Amino acid sequence: MNPRLPLCFSPLSDISSRIFNNILWEIWRERVRFLHTSDWHLGVSLNQIDCQPEQERFLKWLVDTLTEREIDVLVIAGDIFHYSNPSNAARKLYFEFLRDCTAIETLRSVVVVGGNHDSASGLEAPRELLQLFDMHVVGALAYDETQWADQCLVPITGASGEVELVVAAVPYVQEKHLGVRMGDGGQTELRAQYTAAFQKLYSDLAGEAEARWPGAQLIATGHMTVYENAKKDAQKGDFHSAIHRTQVRDAAQLAQEVADAQAPEYLRTVGTIEAMGPKIFDPRFRYIALGHIHRPFPVGARHIRYSGTPIATSVDERAPSRQVILVEFDAEDPANPLDIQPISVPCWREVFKLEGNRSELSEALRGLKAEADAPAAVFLTVLLEQSDIVGVSHLDHFQKILKENHPSGRVPIIAEITQRFATRAELQADGGEPMPTLAPIEELTMSDVFAALYQQKNGTDQPPPPRLLEKFSEVHQLFLDSDESTQGEQ
Repeated sequence: MNPRLPLCFSPLSDISSRIFNNILWEIWRERVRFLHTSDWHLGVSLNQIDCQPEQERFLKWLVDTLTEREIDVLVIAGDIFHYSNPSNAARKLYFEFLRDCTAIETLRSVVVVGGNHDSASGLEAPRELLQLFDMHVVGALAYDETQWADQCLVPITGASGEVELVVAAVPYVQEKHLGVRMGDGGQTELRAQYTAAFQKLYSDLAGEAEARWPGAQLIATGHMTVYENAKKDAQKGDFHSAIHRTQVRDAAQLAQEVADAQAPEYLRTVGTIEAMGPKIFDPRFRYIALGHIHRPFPVGARHIRYSGTPIATSVDERAPSRQVILVEFDAEDPANPLDIQPISVPCWREVFKLEGNRSELSEALRGLKAEADAPAAVFLTVLLEQSDIVGVSHLDHFQKILKENHPSGRVPIIAEITQRFATRAELQADGGEPMPTLAPIEELTMSDVFAALYQQKNGTDQPPPPRLLEKFSEVHQLFLDSDESTQGEQ
């Protein structure tokens, strides 16, 4: 890769031309541009819909963007692959992209860190080869703390030959690398350990970078769960996997986990300590490029950001729009503010989530408007009324409607169909009969549940006949006896 040269720079003999070009060179070299992206998840499927066509288009678009925007440094903040052992097709996408990057004249360096979905050893296998092209890969922290600075700090040299920028390339970090252990203090102690360990990690890297390259601007990466306020800021679909976990060992922590079961799933599965706060990052870093959360947003400050995944990988990621982040700063004057510019990624496949009864969904599918090139992905939830039968397939019916109302090659794909009974409020809103209410599940007997299902299936308010209830009790008892005898033999 070659440093970016001003367009009018040429080895002219005329003194005035040389002076003019030198002035342009000085103006140019004061600005440094880097682009932040993450969570590509190459090889992922959207409920059996292969995402490779969109990912191919994204990577081609990214190469064009790096070229057109004259980017100096590309930072990829983890989860390059969806599986730790990616398919050959996913690997091919990745290496073809890196090959294309070598032809971008303005690009000085590519920095890649591993995420929790990536295989650290797999990412680092071609590290020495990639370094020949100014591509730097950090899959995982070394166990030896004294190696972290040499491993993570990536200096970026400017046209003057001096280091203008240092990237602290911090990958996904497991607690074993930081010495975090669950003690008797439970969740509170664990969160304190995590916070202190990450604060030390980023502080030590910032201090070492300043000592080695005085005057260089500092940025850092991280692949982790960071919220300013987890209970307020977390949203469903923010990520695929919970991290920052450790084994629950004490009774108090176990009780807390049980209590947390009442919380929404996307909060409960953030991890044992939920999340860390943005104060773990050393203030000497001018920008923090984060990965792991799939939604783009700043965390507590405009310079601490998630770029999000560029391709929707689940129904929860159909909004907001996907993006990468362009950051430009003055390489010589830290007092000048950062210019942070999100760049929208084109949408190549739209994702729709529709809910209603069979008739409502049929009408919605007839009028579905999809603008993107690839066939839209459609997630359907069929609301059942009291007289409906659970398990009846609606797939053929809905697919026929889509084929009749959309051109060949653009027919939306049904990614998922689920069924559920409408709530009392939904039925009453439609003018239907309210659903019968039941006591809390812990207060119900098996006969109560059987009676409720009988009424639901048969569309009646009458209880099952006594003889049927008697037979059910006999079958239930036989099942219990069989279960107990099986456990006894084991």
